[in-house]
Amino acid sequence: MKTTPETAWKIWIDTGGTFTDCLAIDPAGNKTRIKVLSSSCLRGRITDKLSPGTYRFEASWQYDSAIFKNYTFKLRGTETHSRIGSVDAQQQTITLTDDLPFGQPVDFEITTGEEAPVLAARLLTGTPLDQPLPPINMRLGTTKGTNALLERKGAKTLLVVTKGFKDLLYIGNQQRPSLFQLDIPEPKLLYSEVLEVDERLDSGGNVLETLDLTDFKPKEGPTDYKSVALSLLHSYQNSDHEKQLADWFAGNGARYISTSSELFPFSHYLRRTQTAVVNAYLDPILDQYLTNIRTVLGSAAQDSAALNGGSLQVMTSTGSLAEASGFRAKDSLLSGPAGGMVAATNFAQKLGFSKAITFDMGGTSTDTALVDGQPELKYITEIDGIEFHNPTLAIETVAAGGGSVCWFDGFSLQVGPESAGASPGPACYGAGGPLTVTDLNLLLGKLETSKFSIPIDAGAAISRLDELRADIERKTGNLLGHHEILTGLESIANEKMADAIRKISVEKGINPNAFALVTFGGAGGLHACQLAELLDMDTVLLPYDGGLFSAAGIGEALISTIVSKQILLPWNEASGSIGEWQEVLEKQATAILEKQGITTFETVFYHVYLRFAGQENTVEIPYSGDATLSVFEETYRAQFGYFPANAVVELESVKLKMQEQGPRIEPLSVIQTGQSAQHLAYSKPFLSDLHLPETPVFEWDNLQPGDELTGPSILLNNTSTTYLPKGWKLVIQQGLDAIAWKTQTAQTHAEAQSEEVALQLFTNRFKAIADEMGVQLQRTAFSVNVKERLDFSCALLDAHGELLVNAQHIPVHLGSMGICGRLVREAIAIGPGDVVITNHPRYGGSHLPDITLIAGVFTGDGTCTGYVINRAHHAEVGGKTPGSMPPDATCLAEEGVVIIPQYLVKAGEFQWEALRALFQGGPYPTRSFLSNEADIIAALSALKKGSTQLLKLVENHGLETVQKYMGMLKQTAVLQLRNALRPLQGQVFAASELLDDDHRIAVKISISDNKQIFDFTGTSGAHPNNLNANISILYSAILYVLRLLVDKEIPLNDGLMQDVEIQLPENSFLHPQFSDDPWQCPAVVGGNTEVSQRLVDTLLKAFGLAACSQGTMNNFLFGNEQFGYYETISGGVGAGNGFNGRSAVHQHMTNTRITDPEQLERKYPVRLLEFGIRRGSGGAGRWRGGDGIVRKLQFLAPLQVTLLGQHRRYAPYGMQGGADGLCGRHMLFSNGSDSELPGICSLKVNAGDVLTIETPGGGGFGA
Repeated sequence: MKTTPETAWKIWIDTGGTFTDCLAIDPAGNKTRIKVLSSSCLRGRITDKLSPGTYRFEASWQYDSAIFKNYTFKLRGTETHSRIGSVDAQQQTITLTDDLPFGQPVDFEITTGEEAPVLAARLLTGTPLDQPLPPINMRLGTTKGTNALLERKGAKTLLVVTKGFKDLLYIGNQQRPSLFQLDIPEPKLLYSEVLEVDERLDSGGNVLETLDLTDFKPKEGPTDYKSVALSLLHSYQNSDHEKQLADWFAGNGARYISTSSELFPFSHYLRRTQTAVVNAYLDPILDQYLTNIRTVLGSAAQDSAALNGGSLQVMTSTGSLAEASGFRAKDSLLSGPAGGMVAATNFAQKLGFSKAITFDMGGTSTDTALVDGQPELKYITEIDGIEFHNPTLAIETVAAGGGSVCWFDGFSLQVGPESAGASPGPACYGAGGPLTVTDLNLLLGKLETSKFSIPIDAGAAISRLDELRADIERKTGNLLGHHEILTGLESIANEKMADAIRKISVEKGINPNAFALVTFGGAGGLHACQLAELLDMDTVLLPYDGGLFSAAGIGEALISTIVSKQILLPWNEASGSIGEWQEVLEKQATAILEKQGITTFETVFYHVYLRFAGQENTVEIPYSGDATLSVFEETYRAQFGYFPANAVVELESVKLKMQEQGPRIEPLSVIQTGQSAQHLAYSKPFLSDLHLPETPVFEWDNLQPGDELTGPSILLNNTSTTYLPKGWKLVIQQGLDAIAWKTQTAQTHAEAQSEEVALQLFTNRFKAIADEMGVQLQRTAFSVNVKERLDFSCALLDAHGELLVNAQHIPVHLGSMGICGRLVREAIAIGPGDVVITNHPRYGGSHLPDITLIAGVFTGDGTCTGYVINRAHHAEVGGKTPGSMPPDATCLAEEGVVIIPQYLVKAGEFQWEALRALFQGGPYPTRSFLSNEADIIAALSALKKGSTQLLKLVENHGLETVQKYMGMLKQTAVLQLRNALRPLQGQVFAASELLDDDHRIAVKISISDNKQIFDFTGTSGAHPNNLNANISILYSAILYVLRLLVDKEIPLNDGLMQDVEIQLPENSFLHPQFSDDPWQCPAVVGGNTEVSQRLVDTLLKAFGLAACSQGTMNNFLFGNEQFGYYETISGGVGAGNGFNGRSAVHQHMTNTRITDPEQLERKYPVRLLEFGIRRGSGGAGRWRGGDGIVRKLQFLAPLQVTLLGQHRRYAPYGMQGGADGLCGRHMLFSNGSDSELPGICSLKVNAGDVLTIETPGGGGFGA
């Protein structure tokens, strides 16, 4: 008989890191829900031995006893195992084929040895091991690929790239992961070997060098690698060479081959290569996993129709389904969260809400996303530091979940980022775990333990709480009550999760108040209402199957596909072909769906991705015919606050989504008021001193539509628990889903919290303001330098103009923010509605391209709360050479437009005409005022965001409280530094270093009780050219090194400078004499980039912290009167005691990204011939210094080139017997010969000339 969907089981499975969630519908239409462990086993506990081989057990599961025969039985934590003869679930007895010794209760596991989805299918269908499964239509989401990626358990992979780029993935974007690191971790590479091939295309896909496979041979045979990734430069334009390579490998026995041009046919060599590697690394793992499941389902055939009358479909990261046979490994990585998003979108629409924010709280993390009709998509994914192209639903993740560890750092309470994981788990799991958020919920009376699948030990949680309480008393002298600690930690956890929601809403200009909060995940219901209060949301949607929501969404998902085409043309050239491209994409999508057996489908969207010429990031809008440009302008203004009308609009790509036609969702009638429900029992608190009332507990399955609960209450079923706080009501809807509404405004309790709690809350709040400013500036900026290279910084100052917190941006900017704010305040009054602009080094500016904006934040009565400040590097501000970094400048005026502190905005009135006259007048005006203006507008937007957020903080908590914790945060930094320097008290440290032109930096550092004196006597006088620093750069370098000495995660603030005294010789090149007349001021552009690095080298040398890193930013500029390009190039890092120096990464005072090779060649008249590690350039030693970079470019047009670097003459020092690193070098091949260029120079180059930049290596440490 032919199997139909009505005669087959429907099983929807989400395999997570710990549990596999399953929803099943049998052929009769009955729904069943179960969870099994993702390790593919069930757990229980042997409690007694009844007779030889027969034991009594306890477990939370009950299944047909007959199915367990011949399952494997194993005692946890031992190698003891046996086979199951029989199980009597009613009597809770188990008989084994072997008689095992028994002394005391012991945990056990039983398993079939099959994949977790197969075990779940057997349990659901009641199928024993010796019988075939019935017909099953299985839909599967899995973390198999994610776990393999995170645990580095993928396949042995060979990567093949174009010659000159074998180190591409090692170098990445050249940024270090954390600003304050001496021991920078190595990048996490997935391939086992990389092989270069001789071939080359230009940026248009034209063949420059034909692929020659005559002598092509990997070190090992093709079949010795489990998988192969192929990625050649510009293959997105012409894939012929990749196809030839793929054919060669296939012909030589390779089974798994991933080609970048097929997986990601777009311009971005780094991401496209990483995409191919990720897919290759995971492909054999996922294929074997799916084959194992497919085999048990009925057939190993590729055709799903052959699966014993059933099918196997796999969930993808975009929220769609794919047949297992056509599934790409990389598409599985966020399939579980995508299932939850699908379910949440449908669930919200079913209840009549088109706007929703999802909140999925699990054990280790929390996922949140925004739904406005449909969930958003994003096309770049980052997992564990690996960034690649992978279309996914736009989900924001924060490291806060039920397993997040609660601890005390000596000053304030902390939650996360460490997690207890599945093992040992929270303290209350009884396996020796730490205090976690789950324990807080248990002890606060929000959890009722009867539905837990494992025994709960509240005593263990109380013991961990008391240990924390004792730790706080020991370190501070304060004995806090249980209630203070528990509610404080709960508040910290809630605010961390609320911040994740703000990132997807408030930071994009969206008010969450207009959205409903859809809550799911095992722990989501315990925090949802409290989060809603923090976000001023008044509606929470609670699905009955919230604990299995990803599985539910997998069951509701539709088969779909997204197809795309990269265009890269100006809008006026491309607009006439958009309809034609839509037809082409529709045909592609139709063929893909028809191949999967879909006969009726619909187009979900056809979107165009627009940007301004020169930018990388795009704006996604629906194609709207002749109105498309108007829609783009409207969208751009809404997102960024302005629209550069004269800029060229570019069409980057078009994308089309098509899906099978699914059932239409008809909204249900919402029940807003109901009858009081009857509770099942009361939950009693475990700690009497909390003085908590008993909380009524409601069994979800006993309720009916229209039943109403009021807080505080607990609502639970077998898979999830919801805590309804006071001030909320909940009404059961049709289908047993629920809606909770806020009935009264929550009261702010911050003033009543202990300082140990409130300090951490306010630290997070202050930092969130700086972070939001940074996001706003990046989003709204126009230039590549700010928007993509991230060469900008944002900070919050207190009312005294002292640095309080900063976003993680550029260290040379950040340390100077406070001193700049104070110098500007002394020069010009900053009142309500004022914004001051400057770049002058006399007033704390670093160099002229770095433009600083500062505004005071005032309450309604005119009281200054603090200041918001940002600094962004403009690639062009005038000067003698394009890029505004002339190496031969002898005064400030020759370096570009000089801005003495002046009002950009005065009492709310913009001063644009004065600014325009300043930038476009004078002897060396800017070459790109439109870009300057756009980035200044972005900086203004960021200040406005920071001001608004700080005033909201004052409104919620009061000015006195806010300023109190500003002071406490700085004082924490003071005390942290004193603790770090205590072993050094009474000591004097000294060092000196020479610039390449013999200018000397000399320092003597004296450490005494509560005083650090930095004496720079012996430092050379003012520099005749541009290597002059100033007081702000000096502050930045000292602040940075002090933060390294603290070596703890604390905000960088001026508290670190409270005990610092700086002694400077008169008119030294570290701070020469400046006047307001730029013609009388020394040039400074190299002082910011180069002297800042050499200052850090000298300070680290004095303290003996590490050998010298490359000690330069390797500034490289080229351009003409039409354009300018600027980049800094990474190098080798100095080694230290116990660690090797990292190769090919930025260190110390900069951390900017480098332009992708394909983007560089597409936008500029250059060809990148080599970008790799300069092997052997790091100094030898017990701990080896990191190697520098080789960057080799050919110029395709006459250009002006500027180079500005150090350590071209004097090598980066080794330490304690370690060897020096190699000096950097510039070589120019022109007119048939090579010549070495100075470290600082400017020259004209011709088409065909080749420049090779070799950056310095780091020094070694130890003999």
